[in-house]
Amino acid sequence: MLEFKVGERVSFEAEDGRRITGMLVRYNKKTVSLVTDAGYRWNVSPTLLKRVTTTVKSSSPNADSQNVLAFRKE
Repeated sequence: MLEFKVGERVSFEAEDGRRITGMLVRYNKKTVSLVTDAGYRWNVSPTLLKRVTTTVKSSSPNADSQNVLAFRKE
């Protein structure tokens, strides 16, 4: 579980075969919580997670250090 850090981009494969990608936001006792780009929250076993490598094409010099999450309003 400590292989991943809070704020890191991760992905996992859901039961229906979809690839879910999001940001790790919390450690729980046996799972980790992540928030997807669409604003959904998932609790997942850390054994299912894979790191996501992102390439940011931006003219901003600090674009890699921006961790902004947009949550959906329900």
